[in-house]
Amino acid sequence: TLLALMLMQAPLSAQTIKVNDTDRNYIVYAPKDLGTGRPLLISCHGMNQDANYQKGMLQIEPVADTAKFVTVFPEGLNKRWDIRGESDLQFMTALIDEMVEKYGIDRNRVYISGFSMGGMFTYHCMNHMADKFAAFAPISGYPMWGGTYTSSRPVPLIHTHGTTDDVVRFGGVAA
Repeated sequence: TLLALMLMQAPLSAQTIKVNDTDRNYIVYAPKDLGTGRPLLISCHGMNQDANYQKGMLQIEPVADTAKFVTVFPEGLNKRWDIRGESDLQFMTALIDEMVEKYGIDRNRVYISGFSMGGMFTYHCMNHMADKFAAFAPISGYPMWGGTYTSSRPVPLIHTHGTTDDVVRFGGVAA
């Protein structure tokens, strides 16, 4: 029956959205019995990684099930993020709009995080679209070319960085 099929389907699914004539991929995890007005977490992968890698590294599903929030793992083009331009900012706007439409997400409770280059992209979002996110949580990624902060408002930010990171070195983090 249709009900049995729906119950067997996992709340995790690969999706595609068109942004400026380009198909963009993402994985979405939405807990059962989510309800409306719930938060959204966007979690971005590092360079040469992908959405599936980020999902496996984060392992957020049990937390999302308990706290009732949707998590999206977007896929950067060529396994990279546009950390200086507009293309991925437009992708984030489209993703937020899509999640609001599909899951009734509360636009005031949208959060973004990312690992390594995904963390750099989190800073890029902070600087260029602070009005779209409630808070920012970069992990092991920062603007390596120096900090120029142009956010439209003061923002809640938590930066997590390992001191033995040999790719994006901790010593480069501005104090």
